Amino acid sequence: HVYVVVLNSSSWRIYEGATPLEVPAGPGDWIIALSHMGYGVKQGTSIKKTIVVTIRGVVSGPSPGLKPYIVIKGSGYTVCPEEKVVTAGGSETKYSEALVEKYKVAERRIAAVEDYFMLEVGYRG
Repeated sequence: HVYVVVLNSSSWRIYEGATPLEVPAGPGDWIIALSHMGYGVKQGTSIKKTIVVTIRGVVSGPSPGLKPYIVIKGSGYTVCPEEKVVTAGGSETKYSEALVEKYKVAERRIAAVEDYFMLEVGYRG
């Protein structure tokens, strides 16, 4: 089950359904797909104010109870809880596509992160 929020600087709409879910959006719109297990973001045109997006839509307040959520500032965004890569040695670093692109996915499982269920992906070299 997925919730898709389509937004721009003046309005937002939320859609709910099963994946794959096709939604109407303009070329400059942000498209945020959220579920209880993860997210996907298509960045849009820069937005001047800070916007917080949850599976219920755009909310006010800096830290909503529903996770995951996306905070949009300008042309960038952050994900909460923050995604981390943990090495076999136990060190942690912030997740990025460039960091894991040379590895293959070894496993996927559901894990509790800050008391919320999220998708955990294991990589192999």
